[in-house]
Amino acid sequence: MNKLAYHSKNIIMFILLFTVGIMIDTALNTFFFSTPFVAMAIVPLMSIKKESGCNMAGISTTIYVIDKNDIEAFPNVATPVTPADTARYISDFTLKANKYWHTLYSTKEMGELVGETDGPTDGPFFRNKVTAFYPRTNAEGIGLANVLKDTDVIVIVKEFSGGGQMRVLGTDDIPATCKPSENSGKGFADEKGITFEFNAANCKLPMIYSGQIITETEILYAPERMAVDATSVDLIISKRWVVGANTAAIVLTTLNNMVPGDVVRIEYDAASTGSLAFNGAYGATALIDAAGEWFEITKANDNSLIITDGNFA
Repeated sequence: MNKLAYHSKNIIMFILLFTVGIMIDTALNTFFFSTPFVAMAIVPLMSIKKESGCNMAGISTTIYVIDKNDIEAFPNVATPVTPADTARYISDFTLKANKYWHTLYSTKEMGELVGETDGPTDGPFFRNKVTAFYPRTNAEGIGLANVLKDTDVIVIVKEFSGGGQMRVLGTDDIPATCKPSENSGKGFADEKGITFEFNAANCKLPMIYSGQIITETEILYAPERMAVDATSVDLIISKRWVVGANTAAIVLTTLNNMVPGDVVRIEYDAASTGSLAFNGAYGATALIDAAGEWFEITKANDNSLIITDGNFA
């Protein structure tokens, strides 16, 4: 009888401690902190079908690198509605005054972007890596290697396929680090140069970036402004457009050189006038007529044009 009473007390004590533990955890997550310890957006799965067209591998011969401390603000990420939203930045990098992206030449077919899963069962993440090969062992290359090994950086590379989409390695919280290595080669036909290996762990694969890249000589991927009352845009020129000085309400009707999988972004800023509308598939209509409004159009495999994201009326 005493044993039964003893065990009953232990069971009651366990239940009380368990209940108090839950109450403390709930309080910590909802009262002391504005967001829970683990904030995870629930994003539904999506189907992916086979796509036709070029799927050429490799990255461009130009790598863009910047000291993480030269960045004023990182671009925003879209509110996740579909898995694709988790993969794209929707605004620009803001750089500090008189700062810009530096360019690093990489021999064709010697550079690559790799993302591999690592971590335990309940804590998987990606180890992302960009490799570039500079085919010289001159003072400039050696000096850059000396500096990069001690510098936190952000890296942008351009893929050959996928419409030449740009990918970003490194984040504000976990910037990329560089492990340079030099090889003089042995035989006359060997590759001689410096390999720059950039690494950054992340919960995501390198993000897709469609914003501007400011170098010491030019501005790349800066938004193109549409001509007055233009009803079409050309994706060869740019995949990011700003509404022009329209004289009336205009409807966008034609997207030249757009292939399945392409995404084009249309924006409205303080210099835009008039309005611009687009009628997508499934009866969806986007109308932008105020600064800060925008929308994105994706071309599906059946060639239909779909409004996939945006802030519009």
